[in-house]
Amino acid sequence: MARSIIIPAESRFQLARTSLIGLQDFQRAVGGWVEQVTITDQLAMLVDEEGRMKNLPINRRATLLRRLLSPSSRDELAIVGNAVLLGVPLYEQFRDVPQDVEKLLIETNRYVVRATAGTSELRSHPFDSFWEASEVAIVADLAEAVGDIEVIAYE
Repeated sequence: MARSIIIPAESRFQLARTSLIGLQDFQRAVGGWVEQVTITDQLAMLVDEEGRMKNLPINRRATLLRRLLSPSSRDELAIVGNAVLLGVPLYEQFRDVPQDVEKLLIETNRYVVRATAGTSELRSHPFDSFWEASEVAIVADLAEAVGDIEVIAYE
């Protein structure tokens, strides 16, 4: 059983915590055959392997998360359909979504973009949405005006 987060393709639906047990649960969550998309060495996403053939809608939030955490994926196609976020598999068993990711996506209400430029640290104004903050972070990163950039909880 893996603790995971379902990221619905339609943004009117909230992210949902869930525990999925096996292949049938994963297939039910994404609506078809499962394809794994590795995000980081700790984080993976499951999507419908045939999502493009089915003309599923672009999952803006899953795509933003992937592009924020894995900048090398920015030239790749957008994620379509529902996505399941969880920990990368170990010995063919998916692990729980990392707690820091779960807390940031589900429990946090305000966000800032934190960037470094040399020895300086820059912070944006606060955002009420992780997704809005992610868009700003990606644009700033693409402009190459700063060094490391991330979205963090606003304190």
